[in-house]
Amino acid sequence: MDASERLRLGLDLRYRYHADPDRRYARAGPKLTLMGLADDRLEVTADVMLLYANLAARGEFGVAAWIEPWEAGVVAFDSSIRLLYAQVDGVAMPGFYADSYVDWIHLAGWTLAAGVFGTGDTDGSFTDVAFGGIGRLSWRLRGS
Repeated sequence: MDASERLRLGLDLRYRYHADPDRRYARAGPKLTLMGLADDRLEVTADVMLLYANLAARGEFGVAAWIEPWEAGVVAFDSSIRLLYAQVDGVAMPGFYADSYVDWIHLAGWTLAAGVFGTGDTDGSFTDVAFGGIGRLSWRLRGS
């Protein structure tokens, strides 16, 4: 795989409509993925996102890694960390988000995953931190 085949540029666009405008969500930004690392077992993606949620805009920068340590098609691990920035009423609100999953890979690109996450942000006077668990079923289009 030469360098031009290792790089993938993408665009992430998401929108969730809700009758209550406070619960609408939109996200857009470019993604750059470096594939075929470590004997074709590792992918690393970096992105920059602009989000609109809870009637406010914020920015994010993230890095994610997907690794298949054993034979392809068995188990994979993926983790990400995101740095968040928002201004609400003129107050800077930096934050973070991190997650980690164990993916059980099935045929035709379907995966079933279980993971944990942590997130936090502050407005300088109050820090909000949350942790939780996530289940995920996804379909992943992968190049040959």
